[in-house]
Amino acid sequence: MSRVSRRSCPLLASVVAFCAIAIAASADDTDRALEVAGLSPEQIRIDPLDLNTFDNHPARLAIVEWTLANPLKAPVLGDYITDKCTVSAPRDSVDVLAQLSRWLGKTIRRGLIGDPLERAKKLSNTDDPIIIAVERAYRVGGVPLPAAVRKSIETQTAGVPPDELRAVALLLQTICDAHQWVDLALTDRPADKWAELLAELRKTTKEPEREETASPFDDFRRQKSLTDALVQFDPSLMFVGSQEIAFAVDALTEMVQKTQPPPTWTLTVPTPIGEISIGGKHRVAKGDAPLLLIDWAGSDTYTTLATTTAPNRRVSIAIDFDGDDHYVNTKFDGGNFASGQCGIAMLFDLAGNDEYRITRNGISHALFGVAMLFDAAGDDTYVAIEHAQAAAYAGAAVLIDVAGTDRYEIHTHGQAYAGPGGGAVLADVSGDDHYIANDTDIRFPSSQSDEHNNSLAQGAGFGWRADYQEGLSIPGGIGILFDGGGDDEYSCGIFGQGVGYWLGMGLLVDRNGNDRYKGQWYAQGASAHFAAGILLDREGDDHYEAHMNMAQGAGHDVGIGVLFDDAGNDRYQGPSLSLGAGNAAGLGLFVDRKGDDHYNTTGGNSNIGHASQNRTGTLRAAIPAIGLFLDLSGQDHYPQGRGGNATHWTSAPSPPDGTLPGIAHAIDK
Repeated sequence: MSRVSRRSCPLLASVVAFCAIAIAASADDTDRALEVAGLSPEQIRIDPLDLNTFDNHPARLAIVEWTLANPLKAPVLGDYITDKCTVSAPRDSVDVLAQLSRWLGKTIRRGLIGDPLERAKKLSNTDDPIIIAVERAYRVGGVPLPAAVRKSIETQTAGVPPDELRAVALLLQTICDAHQWVDLALTDRPADKWAELLAELRKTTKEPEREETASPFDDFRRQKSLTDALVQFDPSLMFVGSQEIAFAVDALTEMVQKTQPPPTWTLTVPTPIGEISIGGKHRVAKGDAPLLLIDWAGSDTYTTLATTTAPNRRVSIAIDFDGDDHYVNTKFDGGNFASGQCGIAMLFDLAGNDEYRITRNGISHALFGVAMLFDAAGDDTYVAIEHAQAAAYAGAAVLIDVAGTDRYEIHTHGQAYAGPGGGAVLADVSGDDHYIANDTDIRFPSSQSDEHNNSLAQGAGFGWRADYQEGLSIPGGIGILFDGGGDDEYSCGIFGQGVGYWLGMGLLVDRNGNDRYKGQWYAQGASAHFAAGILLDREGDDHYEAHMNMAQGAGHDVGIGVLFDDAGNDRYQGPSLSLGAGNAAGLGLFVDRKGDDHYNTTGGNSNIGHASQNRTGTLRAAIPAIGLFLDLSGQDHYPQGRGGNATHWTSAPSPPDGTLPGIAHAIDK
């Protein structure tokens, strides 16, 4: 695996400077197009103060508020995501974790100043580094190191090169630090209360109805406890531990890459905070993931790995250096394979064509914790039903796939899904990839249509709406799907592909390639209820297809939906309320910058720059709906009677008295 430093690279500086110039030029093109309609960029926004009149407790994420107020700056946000998510080595994942911590409200950037592993390196630079590290693991677990265990370590590590022992000991010391960071993060509740919260959030989305309880308020009490925990949880200390572990894994990886022949030694050690298993054969207890597993070589099959769960396991780390591996467990729903539940769980697979297959609650899944799966190479397959492939509540879930032609399959809640308090990133850096949110096997029918699944996938930020129930609403998190290159396919049912709901934010950023997007309702840059949904496709001849409603730059109910396509000859199949459509004081923004494009629509004329009239007698009457369609160049093809090249048309209805007029313009330059 090759490494490229992006921190001191003159070429990168030139690229960043070029991107800044390109952004400025693009902004100028947009500004000139707005001038045709007599609009200014300052008008194309939703005022956060307007949102406060609807719901402002608990507070929404700052990045959501910034985006609602600056939708025309979405490409700048996309370039920032591209820079941070274009990773090649484990240490680069620190940038992704730092980005998520920032957007969740408390920025943690270990390594910005000084060496975050300085103390751990001093502890590891000794004559007996492994013994000292294991001794510390026992102290963290509250018991002394038994003499028999000390003797076993001495026997198993006899003859192992000192630099290899120090690299592993450094990681063990960092894991012990992380264990203590997690302990500090969870001090506000006893272990049994954390276990109850996890059990509540791990339930399948389509659960059977509960039996009637003695008190009608029992469910309310349960919901209030869960709501309070989601609002109050602070993941900062877990970000510290996870970033330090990523640095230590990177140091171990560098050592292994330089070692010829590669390491083959083995070490098996029990500790009170989990098993240490290093080598080529591992005896992992069923349902009990190791504290640390390192596999040097070979194609392996795992059923339990890199999983934490209250109250027992605080940290679980696994590193597989080579082989075509199978991470498969479809018989356990509690959490598996990079599942950080009240803890830190990180899985690094550094080579091979791998299979990741579970039912739910794993493969980069966080509940009050941090989870990460880092796959460095190979053509990989990721399969789950729900709550997987970067899915988070109250914490962070990251799935990074550096290279290969990959396939992601899920039904609901995944592929960069962020619920309340959650940040989720799925970053696939290269390859022709397939992202499938199954919409043929209808297990999770949507309230919009029982013929389609409620996907909640492919860049989705979702809050819990309860203004019409008991009022325990919670803003959604931020979900980001980044694809760095290749001809990709995205398919979903309802809610997907850059979508936000109830003060949440979802983004899908595709850097280049000839891509295909298929969805139904609330898809391809769409939102509902004070949220933000963004799709940014930077390059390629792309095909967008949506069939039912609210898609391709569509904002509903004081939310924004944005689609920017920067280049390529593209084809759009849009339904009603699409291609730059605002509804119920929402803002829909569609911008296609370059290329000869084809537009086809269904559902009448409520698309291609449309603002639905707000109702009188509501707060929304004082907020204009905005629907804006901009095609900035090329010879384009439109539906009959719906505009044409070098034209400007509007479709805003005349408002009744007491209602602000909507802003609806379609501009082809």
